Amino acid sequence: MFAGLYSSTSGMLAQMKNMDTISNNLANVNTSGFKKNISVFRSFYDSSINATAGELTSMGTTLQNRDTNSMAIVETSVVDYSAGAVKETGNPLDIAFIGDGFFELQGADGETFYSRAGRFELNQDGEIVNPAGYKLMGEIGPMIIGDGSGAIGGKGINIDETGLVTVGDEEVDRVSVIRFVDNNRLQKIGGNLLTNADDANISSEPFEGRLYAGHIEVSNVNPVLEMTEMITTTRAFEAYQKVIRAIMDDTTEKSINMIGRVR
Repeated sequence: MFAGLYSSTSGMLAQMKNMDTISNNLANVNTSGFKKNISVFRSFYDSSINATAGELTSMGTTLQNRDTNSMAIVETSVVDYSAGAVKETGNPLDIAFIGDGFFELQGADGETFYSRAGRFELNQDGEIVNPAGYKLMGEIGPMIIGDGSGAIGGKGINIDETGLVTVGDEEVDRVSVIRFVDNNRLQKIGGNLLTNADDANISSEPFEGRLYAGHIEVSNVNPVLEMTEMITTTRAFEAYQKVIRAIMDDTTEKSINMIGRVR
């Protein structure tokens, strides 16, 4: 009885976590450069199949037997870094990626962040920044191109496919595009930003893609697929609920018919 109860309860909790992931994906369907998350499930005892009784499992608990430890969990949530579609905006400072790479951004305290979100604007100091005010980095430092008017001395701003920024005929800097050895080692911190804790994860290979000014990369979330996954998750949750209800009804029936019997 308890094995079924534990398994069903863990299944419900796992589906709840998966629902949180799906909901977050759907909430960011219109967020430029957003990369969806995918929940990774596994059985509790998978890492303990070869363990002996009393040996600690990877979850820090003592293995008793395979039945009572066969519980489902969401082991992790991985990021799907597949490219989203490219959408034209008409803003010459907006930039979309074609290829593997990330914008390098500088925070207010000098910290470094990475992102695929390509919506940019000029602040009052003539710096190219994202909507949160983080500075877009060039190869020689923060990208500064004017006084915030959108041009210098009436000259237009242009960003070519290699990321070279020019104002009129003057070359300013080239957009810093960072590649990583393993994108899965990046950490999402919210605000469509990523951090990298290991400098060795930064690749020395040059960016081989292209940048498109006046465009943004939209989210790679497919709302139809996410809604389908949400329905599947809801049905799985309800199935676990029915199992628990059946177990509890059986327990109640036995309590009434056996425990409470007066002889």
